[in-house]
Amino acid sequence: MSQIVATAPLRLEHVRYPFAPMTGATMHDDWFAEAHREGTSVVVSVTAGDPRQALNQLTMSDDPMDFLFKDFVRSLTGLEVATLF
Repeated sequence: MSQIVATAPLRLEHVRYPFAPMTGATMHDDWFAEAHREGTSVVVSVTAGDPRQALNQLTMSDDPMDFLFKDFVRSLTGLEVATLF
């Protein structure tokens, strides 16, 4: 398995609110994506045999768990998952 990782700044309103959610993830049979806060940054990673293909699947997915993950990343960073990479 390979991994791609991106880091984005945490939105200012979340820096001031330390009790905001810290991690989020979505899993499929052949790949998974996760995001977590690290200080004032958000680290997003996609792990798969082909992480770029998995990222494309994630960005195009309408699966409810994928939608929640993308919304989690968007709420913390103000950015879409696809634009982070």
